[in-house]
Amino acid sequence: LHLFEPRYRVMINRIVNASRKFAYLPSFNGYQAQVGHVGVIAELNAVEFLPDGRAHLQARCRERYRILEHWVEDGTQGLHWCKVELLPDEPPEEEEEGGEALPVLASRCGQLFDSMMAQVGLLADIEESHGPRPEDPQKLSFWLCAVLPIPYDAKHPLLTTRSTVAVSPDP
Repeated sequence: LHLFEPRYRVMINRIVNASRKFAYLPSFNGYQAQVGHVGVIAELNAVEFLPDGRAHLQARCRERYRILEHWVEDGTQGLHWCKVELLPDEPPEEEEEGGEALPVLASRCGQLFDSMMAQVGLLADIEESHGPRPEDPQKLSFWLCAVLPIPYDAKHPLLTTRSTVAVSPDP
């Protein structure tokens, strides 16, 4: 992320010396936190402060949340604070729609992805920027959504579902 707005300068200076976590809300409607919106807790991996106060940061998204309350802190030029509840995935059923167990579906999706990337030679680049392809079906579904060329406004509904099968691209 490239942070340049004054409110985000306040945020990054606080988190870099504290929990190193922040609530990332990929909102496409005015970038304003609202009750019920779903986002992700991001954990800061690296930060580079530029001389003019801007910052480049790299973070890994860890957990989904839903906003319960939100407010703007005085004196922060619009920095939103939120009270959230974590949204873990629903436990997967032994067998999902069509009779396939989730691990089998995940394996098929991973094999299809590997085959596609082998044909275009991008697997190493993707793994460098997003990490290696996870084996865990729940993590795999979000990893695939992150790396596949899907418009961001189409990815957001995938973030809000709690079913791993519903998130996974159909092979």
